[in-house]
Parts: sequence; structure tokens; C-alpha cells
Amino acid sequence: METPPSEKDFFDVFHHISNEIDAIKAGEQRDPQSQKQRVHELTCFVENHADEINEDGTILHQFLRDARRADNCPTEVLNTLLGKFSEAILMNFGGAIPLLEFIRRRSQKMVRAVIEFMAQDIKKRNLASLATLTFGFAETWFEENEQNSDTIDAGREIIQAAFNFNEKPNELLPVDIDLLETLVNLAAPEMLFKSNNELSPLEQVLRFDLCLSDSDRQLALVMLILDKCPNSIHDLVTKEVRLQPWKASSSLRQPEYSVYRWHIATRESWHNQHLRQMDASTPTQVGPSDRLATSEIASERGLERTQPKPGMMLKGLMTASSARIPSSGPNFDADRPAKPSMLKPSQPPTIMDQLSVLEGRGKEGQVSRRPLLRNGGLINRRKPKEIRFTIQDIEAADKASDEICKELGVRFLRSTVFHNDETRNAFREIDTEIQRFFGNNEQHYYFAMDTAKEYRDMTETQVRNYFGKRDHYHTLRHVFLQPATILLENDQKTPHGSSRYTDHLQFFNWFREWGVRKIFKVVVYDGDHPHRDEEVEKALAGFVRGKKKYPSFDVEVLDWHKEDLCPEVIQTATPQVRELHLHWSGRNSVLRGWSEPEGLPALEYLQKVYVYYTVPSIEESRIRKNIESFTRRMKQPRRRPAKMGQTNQNSTSTKAPVQMQSSRQLTLVQAHEHFDDYKSLPTIQIVDVGRVTPTGAAGPDRAAGSSSESVEQPWFKYVEEFVSIIPTPEELPDYDFKNPHLRRVRVALIDDGVDLFSKSMRCLESRFLEGRSFDQTPDGPNPVYSSVSGHGTFMAKTILRICPFADIIPYRLKTVRDASSNRRVPDAGSAAKAIKAAIEQDVDIISMSWTIRNDNNKIPEATLMELRNVVSACEGTGSQRRRIPIMFCAASDDGIQGRSQHGNRGEFPREINNAKVFCIGAADPHGQVWPEVTDQNGLNYLFPGVDIKDVFEDDSHDSDTISEALGSQISDLVTRNGRTGSSVATALAAGLAALLIHCTKLGHYYTNAWKGPDTRRKETITQQFVDQIATYEGMQNALDNLSSGSRSGTKWSSEQLASVSKAYRNSVSKLMQDMKAEPKLSRRAQSSGNLI
Repeated sequence: METPPSEKDFFDVFHHISNEIDAIKAGEQRDPQSQKQRVHELTCFVENHADEINEDGTILHQFLRDARRADNCPTEVLNTLLGKFSEAILMNFGGAIPLLEFIRRRSQKMVRAVIEFMAQDIKKRNLASLATLTFGFAETWFEENEQNSDTIDAGREIIQAAFNFNEKPNELLPVDIDLLETLVNLAAPEMLFKSNNELSPLEQVLRFDLCLSDSDRQLALVMLILDKCPNSIHDLVTKEVRLQPWKASSSLRQPEYSVYRWHIATRESWHNQHLRQMDASTPTQVGPSDRLATSEIASERGLERTQPKPGMMLKGLMTASSARIPSSGPNFDADRPAKPSMLKPSQPPTIMDQLSVLEGRGKEGQVSRRPLLRNGGLINRRKPKEIRFTIQDIEAADKASDEICKELGVRFLRSTVFHNDETRNAFREIDTEIQRFFGNNEQHYYFAMDTAKEYRDMTETQVRNYFGKRDHYHTLRHVFLQPATILLENDQKTPHGSSRYTDHLQFFNWFREWGVRKIFKVVVYDGDHPHRDEEVEKALAGFVRGKKKYPSFDVEVLDWHKEDLCPEVIQTATPQVRELHLHWSGRNSVLRGWSEPEGLPALEYLQKVYVYYTVPSIEESRIRKNIESFTRRMKQPRRRPAKMGQTNQNSTSTKAPVQMQSSRQLTLVQAHEHFDDYKSLPTIQIVDVGRVTPTGAAGPDRAAGSSSESVEQPWFKYVEEFVSIIPTPEELPDYDFKNPHLRRVRVALIDDGVDLFSKSMRCLESRFLEGRSFDQTPDGPNPVYSSVSGHGTFMAKTILRICPFADIIPYRLKTVRDASSNRRVPDAGSAAKAIKAAIEQDVDIISMSWTIRNDNNKIPEATLMELRNVVSACEGTGSQRRRIPIMFCAASDDGIQGRSQHGNRGEFPREINNAKVFCIGAADPHGQVWPEVTDQNGLNYLFPGVDIKDVFEDDSHDSDTISEALGSQISDLVTRNGRTGSSVATALAAGLAALLIHCTKLGHYYTNAWKGPDTRRKETITQQFVDQIATYEGMQNALDNLSSGSRSGTKWSSEQLASVSKAYRNSVSKLMQDMKAEPKLSRRAQSSGNLI
């Protein structure tokens, strides 16, 4: 029977609906069948009175005034109400917006009904669409707040309310997490952006306590937000956020946290609070083994495991609706009865109660291992404000946290590879961005060889000793490999017994061995003899003879410098590739093969292709025509293959092919949207780079200048005789390298890098510790283990020639071409960073064989101030005061012309504030200052600096590089007789200083080994003496005693060193004989130590 036309007004209709809702609720237990009929009739009534319902603010606003009836309203009726006037969801009437108010009032039923209704038609009912419709006939959103005058700000207000637990700190989240996922899908990306100092939606869901409640959905929600709003990975959490427990307890002391470090801070704080609670509550009831297990959970361990075990925590507490949400754990039956949401307990505990985790106790104080019910369980009814967790719960939460950390790390590294033009400048210094995000100085996030060099004399032992000790992150941002010849270890011989060699592709095997699972960007310079196709497939994807043998690195950017790379090889080696760099020989047939539908267009994720070519014999017009045709073919619409699986390119799960959304079930919204959004593949952009010149090193190696015709100064004879009789620490019994007064002398070499893998360095490689490079490029710094010109390599050898017992820590500077002199000079900004890093690493000596001059104020003021104040900034005050190393720098070698044009203004590092720096000048064999030294009156000491030979065979640099270095690299003159300049003299001074400190430490060791009467202690070398000589004043006193005056007035170290060398030779020889004869040192040996 049809319902007659209505003559009722809004209040009559609402009164009727209210009465029917009450009646349905009252009779739902007595006659369910009759109640279904009443629900149907009420639904029809609503449909026939749609106009009256929408008068005077709509019935949703009336439900805000009567929450009880809102909760009792049948879902069918509510959906009909919403369907008749969906704009009412966001309509502002009387200062109230229904969805926003339902969220703020924690009306779970209404929130769920409204959000699930919107999700049924996401294109028309998303937040932006509904807000746009509302503006046409309703009051302005948030009319009292001018900054929320558009749809984006309105939607952001709802999103912030749904995620903002700060408003009511007695709950985890205002809305169930499955609804949050749906709400994220309903939001525009801009609505998820961070605003002001409040926590963003991503930061809210990264709290560790959610790992304890719903770890699988937490990870799914994190991934969903980052899918929708990738830039959120770069949000920073300030200390102004209203989350006091974490802000007070975190061990992080930085003014801002990245989202990665924020999650770790919440994790550390939770564990610290848990341990305090355990100690304060029942310390005598916890057994030693249980206390140990709990402590280990919160200990300083690795934040991520290589292969964390998946698993659902708190099984059986999922709601029925949650079973339809993506999950990385087991699937759940969607038809089972719903259970109360654990995210909003009926009697919610305070935030501090949540942090106070108590173990379930059994008999006699033993820890109970059975799971504890939380919502509606016996324990919660007895102690409603207590949430209890077992050790297994906490361990599972830590594993979930590891997975979140891994996901955040992968997302961040991907964002530094794929960034738009607006953010391109933000990634100039990749290592700085990485440090800010991860806060970890020890892990390595990329691997790069110097792209201007070839490595012809590497050995497997060198590689393992240097790179194998690194803590490689499981995902590398980029890998740059240059042609290399690597000698394998002795046990890997050919059948004929000769040594086996391999090349740079061996590094991919080592990466797998070192725990690397993914590489975003790979650049391989193939040299004159390109690798075979199967070698490319094996290196990148692990295919051997067509079968999968090793894990794939899932490369997303490929730049393999091999002409006409086969498209089938690309598909096999890098099925997830998003960006390709192709090197073309000029053959049009190759372009045809690349652009065939089964070729590059079949790559599902490919978005951009760069084309390089060297085709001097082909007409330019023909090249243009072929490239344009290739571009047109590549831009044709691409259809996704019918059953091609998806790889989630924004997650750590990038294996291909995989089942669609295999790691997570589809959300309700995703189920509606999936096939609409992915019918076609993205259009491929072609970038014609044009003609290029061959890359990589060219030409044979050439030794650094050395000649048998030159005769070195006697100074070296004295030093080398002295060094030859000094025992190495390894030869001494019970020598404690961990003792700070006995550890090896550490010399920071700030230069243009060191060629650690040249043949001449094999005997010295053990003396190098891991350093840092500040020679920045858009893809991170050039490697510290490679030198631009060989300058830093020679300085390192020179230091170790004088003191072979020291450890060298190299720091690579950025060098720039000076416009006026056409010389390469150090960059002031990189110099400041290197000095700061050396001081923070607690080195003993800093050797700087270079000079930076601020001629004509060419250095930016901010950079100049950073360099000028670098020591003051590092030194600190009071108990936090740092020890400043002994610093040596080179005098400027500009000669008469330099003195007349520039004077001696603005020379660094000698003019660094609060720094006592020894300025070293070069001396000729007669002990007189070298004429090219610019400021001959401003020197502290002269050291040999003319025609200094390289006593080690050096084959690390090609002729082109060396020819450029002749007179134009960091103040050196290179001839066949050797190197000349104050930079060489500086390295010798640093080496001698290291030798003096080393001998003093040996004297301290002898003192401790001496067991004679106490009356002889007046001649001992104490810890204070070791500390004193490692200061500027102590070293100055030592060098003064070893120096004599020159005609120029500057002290020159030569004759005195000869006499000291003879004295040491006699006394130390006797000392060694005594040590071999008996473990206790003689008085004569003790006295010899006092000569220092």
C-alpha cells in the first residue's frame, strides 16, 4: 500500500522516527520477525518524507542532541537517511558538523555507520566531494576560523579529530583502526599533511603502544597513509607536542625527531616505563630469569631484525569488521561474531596506566604465561584501569616495531631517489638527510666507487677487511660500481694452480653475504668489455642458467653502461624498474626492439627512460627522426596484462610477480577502487639526453713522481733509523689497546681522499680506520677510499712513513675549481664539516695539508663563519668540554706573486677561532724556507718539503689525472723527483707528532711493566704525561726540543733529531735485549723512556 503524501513538518517526522526507534529497540528481543517489518516500514517512511527530514538542520544534527536514539537507530534506517541527503554528513548547522561531532563525542556506532556509508561510493562521497557540495547551500565550514575556509582544511579538521588522541589522553585512538583506514581512503592527500606543531596522522599511528594493541593493522595503516601522502615520511616531530611521557623519557636529545626516530623514541620510553614499573611494583616476586628476559627486551639492541617472524598479537580480539582490513598476519574469518574493540575499552585507562605494564602472576609469585583478556575479560572487570601484557606480547610488539622501522626506512630511501623538482634541492647532501632520518652514524646506506677511476689492483682480502666490517643496512639507496680487477683469496685457484681474478660484479655476491636485500639504484660502468646478458641477470636478479638461485635486489633505477641492453634481460633482471638509463649505439633496430609491446612497455612500473648515445658517424637529422619515432611508440597507452600481479612499490615486499595485495587484505574502499584505478599502466616519459662522451677512467696508470736520481735529505735517515728499532705494540706482552692512554695514535687526515685499494697500499691497509666523505654529489658523497688527484694518498703514506704505528682516519674534502687561478681548492663548507667530524671522533692529531684563502670575500659569509667557529662550536664547556686535537696546517705556497696580490689575509685553517694550529712550511735540504712559501714570517716550524719521494710504489692514478695535478692540486708541485710543497711538510710534521705521542705511550707501558722499588717512580711516565704531550703546548715543547733555528728565523727540525735518534737507538736496543731476557724491565730501560 502506498504511503499518502506527507503534510507533516520536520519535527513531526522526527518525533515519529524517534518513537519508532524506541519501539524497535524495546521489542527487538520479543519478536525479531515483527521488528524486521517495523524497520522496513520505518525505512519506507523515511524515503517518503525526505524533504521534511532535511529541514532545520537534518536529522543527523538532531541525533547529536540525542545520542541514545542515534545509537539505537537501525542501520538500514540510518543508511536510508544518509542516502537521501548525504551532504548532511558535513553540514555545519548551529556550529555542529555531524561527522566531526560524532568523532569528538566517541559515538562509535554513528562514526562507523557514516564512514562505511561514505565508502560505498568513494568517488561521490569522499570528504572533498561532500564538502564541495555542502558549500552550495549550507553555512560556511568553521565560519569562526578563517584558516579553515576551504574543503582541504575542513577535511583536515575531521582527520585530525579522528587521529588526535591528545584531546582525550585516556585512549589509544578516538576511532577504531579499521575505520581509520577507510577514512584515509576518503581523504585527499592534503588532508593528511602535518600542520603546525601537532602530531600528524602518521605520527599518531607510529606510537609504540599501538604495536601492543594491533600490530598488523598498525603497519597496514602506516603503509596506507604513506601511499596516500608520501611526503609525510619527511615530517618532523618537535618537542612542543603534547605527549609528555615520551618527551620526558626519550634518550634522544635532538630538537626534532624524524618519524623513524619518533617511533623509536616511543618504543624506548615504553620499555623504560615498563622496567620502572616492574622494579617499583613487585621486585621480590619476579624471578631472576624473568627479570633478565624483561630487561633484554628493553636493552640497546638492533632496531630491526633481518628476518622478523610475522605473527598476530592478541589473537581473538579482532572485530568482525576488522577482518576485511589488510593484514600482514593470518586471515581471519569475516563471519565470526564481532568482539569489543580493544582500541577503546569500555572503561579506558589513562595514558600512564597504559604505560604501566604488569605481568600476570600465578601461584607463588611466578610469571603466568597464559594470555590475559583485556576488554570485557575477568581481569578488566576486576581492575578496569589495568592493561596487562605478557612477555610474549612485548616480544611480538618489538617484532612489529622492527617491521615498521624497516618499512619507514625503505620508504625514506626511496623518496630520496624519486623526488620531484620542487624537493630536488632538499637532497643535495644525501648523507645529511640520512643521518637526520635514521640518527645512526654506524650503518651504511649506499655503496659508491669513484666514477672517475678504475680499480685494477683490489684483492678480496682488502675488500673483506674494509667493506666486510661495515654494518650495511638491509636496503641500499644506490650502488655505483666502476671497472675493477679483484684478486680472489689463495684457496680459490684455477685448475692450473694460478691465482683467480674476478671483477666488480662480485660485489653483488658480497652484498647478499652482507645482508643487503634491496638496492634502489644501480649504476654499473661496464668498461671496454661488457658483461654477458646472463651475468647481468645473475648479478641483479640471481638467475643462473635461467633458474632462480639467489634473491633479487628488486632494482628500481638501472643505469648499466652497456650499449643496446636487451629488453628481455631488463625484464628478467629488474621487473620492478621505474627508471631506465639506456645507452644506444645508433641502430634503429635497437629502438624498435625496445619499443615493441613485449619490450620495455611490458614493464609494469616503468615511468621514465633516459637515452644516451655516442654515434658520431650518423647524421643528426636521422638520429632525431629515429628518437622521435621511438618516443611516440613508447608513449602509446599500455594495458595491464589480464592476470599480472601487483607489486607494492611503496612497501618492503617487492617480489614480483605476487598475488594482488597478498600481504594485506583489501579494505572496503580498496575493493571498490582497485580495478578502476589500475586499468592502464602509467605513461612512459622519454628523456633524450643526447650525445655523450664515454665515462669512466681512461688511460694507463702512472706512478706518482719518484726518481732514483734524487737524493733525499738526511732527516729521513734519522727518522727511519729511529723507527726501525721501536717495537710494535703487538710485540709487547699484555699491551692493552683498550686503555685510552695506550691505544694507537689516531690521525685525522683531511684531504681529497685516500686510494686504499691501490697496490702500494696493501701493506698499509691495516692502519686505516673508517672515515667520512664530505665531497657531496646529488647522489651522496664520493667515496673516502678514493683520491681525486693522489694528493691525499701521498699525505697518508708520508704520515705512515714517519709513524707506521698510527691509525689514519681519512676525511674527504670537496674540491672546487678556483676561477682566478684555475686551481682546485678545498671547499670551506666541507672543510668545516670534516674538522667537526674529526673532533667528535676523538682523534689525537688533525693533519690539513691545504690552505683556504678568502680572497676578495669570495666565500659566503655563513660558510666562512661556520669554518671560523668550528672549534668553538665543538669544544663545549664544563663537564661536556671536548678535547681539541693537535692541529697541523700547511702554509700557502703562492710565492712572490701571492705575497704581492693577496698578502696574508683570511687564511684558514690557521685563523680558526680558539684553535691553536701549527702552521708548517716547506724547507729545502739546507733547512731554509722554500721560496714559494707565501707568508714566511707566519710559520711555526719548517719541515722537509722539496722533492720528497714516494717510497711506496704507486699505480693509483692515470696520466690524465696526474697531469692535471702538476702544479694545480691543493698547493703541490709534482715532478719526476718527487712532490714539493708545504702540504708535504705538514704531513711529515703530523707524522712526527704521532711518533712522539706513540713513544710516550710506550714509555707509559714500560712504567707499568716495571716492578722495581718505589724510589725509582720519580723517573716514570705517568698518564698525565701522556695527556700533556697530546696537547698543543705539550707538543710545542717537544718540537722545540727537537728543532734548531734557520736563517729565516723559523725553527727547523734536523740536527737535534739526529742526536735523539742515536740515543734512542742505543737505549731501545738495550731495552729490547733486557725484555727478551726477563719480564721485568731494567732501570736503564726505565730511564730511556724518560728521554721523551
